[in-house]
Amino acid sequence: MSKNRIEWIDYVRTLAILTVLYIHATDGIYIISSDMIMNYTLFSRVFQFASLFIGRIGVPFFLMITGYLLLDRVYDDEKVRKFWNTGCKGLIIVTVIWVAIYFVTLQYVAVFAPEINMAEAGTLFFSHMWYMPMIIGMYLSMPFVSSAINNFRPQTIWQATIVFTLLAFILPFITLVLDIMGVQNINIQYCLGFSGGVYGIYIILGWLVKKDFFKKYSSKLFGAIAIVSFLICLGFQYFAFQQGYDFYL
Repeated sequence: MSKNRIEWIDYVRTLAILTVLYIHATDGIYIISSDMIMNYTLFSRVFQFASLFIGRIGVPFFLMITGYLLLDRVYDDEKVRKFWNTGCKGLIIVTVIWVAIYFVTLQYVAVFAPEINMAEAGTLFFSHMWYMPMIIGMYLSMPFVSSAINNFRPQTIWQATIVFTLLAFILPFITLVLDIMGVQNINIQYCLGFSGGVYGIYIILGWLVKKDFFKKYSSKLFGAIAIVSFLICLGFQYFAFQQGYDFYL
């Protein structure tokens, strides 16, 4: 293997690819059989909730890899333009091409297969396209974020990441719980625009891994946190289901 190749990143990337395939496969199964939702067994329901959790770790893994590989660099004006040319231009071109293909395909379906529900067909084609604008935006900002955070100690960036994480995850969760319990129209205002939101947090976490920030912690601790997080998420999804509340994980 090449000396410049980081083997464990290949393993993580492989895992991320498999989880993305897994979530689309399981989502497809449950969407297609949505008319049988009331007949699901308890095991089937728990399997669905577990699949939602497992499948959705793929994108965070991809973004952490991005932060690991791209944030710990020195950029100047020339390197920024080169990075945009090599890292962004291809993504933009491919995205535009596929949007055009989807649009033409939908027009063909509308004309020659009028019995098909166009709203559902549009969702089928475009529901996964959210990723491309997101990653393109992250790439465009990457050189500036890199120049900013590399002027600070990892401990300082970690403290900021904790605050951003609380804003991005905890506040919406509180709002969700209140809504489930019948306390509606509670809107906690916050803005994470410059941080990149939840996606920016994942990328920064990758940079912190590159800086060996987490090596001082036991891998057993992270394993325990992962298991507890999985059980909490599984339990909360089942609780919401029992309350008849449908939400997007």
